[in-house]
Amino acid sequence: MSTFIKRCREEAGLTQAQLAEKMGVSVVAVQNWENGKTKVYGRQKDVHTRRWSDKAKE
Repeated sequence: MSTFIKRCREEAGLTQAQLAEKMGVSVVAVQNWENGKTKVYGRQKDVHTRRWSDKAKE
């Protein structure tokens, strides 16, 4: 999942800060996801996946 998040962010041309702002999370959260330090689980994963899909279209 960590490489997926980073790849999607880079393909969208977003910085970690821009993605964090669009997702409503901290830059540290994005960094931790991309570095594999933390994972997105369960309902939280579903919410962020939907947000990512919606925001990537903007």
